[in-house]
Amino acid sequence: KGLVFEDGIVISEGASKRLTSEHLHKKRSYVEKNMKVGLKAYRANYPGAVTDDNAKKLDEDGVIKKGQKVSPGDTIMTVMQKTEPSKEQLLLKGKDRSVVWNKPYTGTVTDVVRNGREIVVNVRTEEPADVGDKLTGRHGNKGVITAVIPDEEMPKDADGNALELILNPSGVPGRINLGQVLETSLA
Repeated sequence: KGLVFEDGIVISEGASKRLTSEHLHKKRSYVEKNMKVGLKAYRANYPGAVTDDNAKKLDEDGVIKKGQKVSPGDTIMTVMQKTEPSKEQLLLKGKDRSVVWNKPYTGTVTDVVRNGREIVVNVRTEEPADVGDKLTGRHGNKGVITAVIPDEEMPKDADGNALELILNPSGVPGRINLGQVLETSLA
């Protein structure tokens, strides 16, 4: 279907899960003089923005605690900035500058660093291989994942086993990966 054009690679969902990798994301906020942190004040100004379950993960400053699990949409730092109120903000005491976990994966907070006015939250995630990730072989061949297909929709070999990776055969000689050609012929 054109998904392996040039250096495109199609993988199965099973391969995607086995190719899971660890990532460290740093979320930071600079708390300037006209800004403040605080869970109670934030929830009073923005009712419903932080759920009760989310609030249990935060300390009294509204910063997530080390070791907590974060889910997509969780607030990890409640920060407000004092501003001249607009018509919409007349009832509020500041502009919302909170930091929200916007990744589609859950993660674990590994560290919270407060350095003067800067707050940095480190979150570790485990993410399966996905479209746009790059894969490399032992001989310098590389490509980008263009699709992740359910195992049952992948082509089958002679024994009925689903393939896990589909490469474009013209990508091997086109990239002049002679070691790969020789290894295949020796196998």
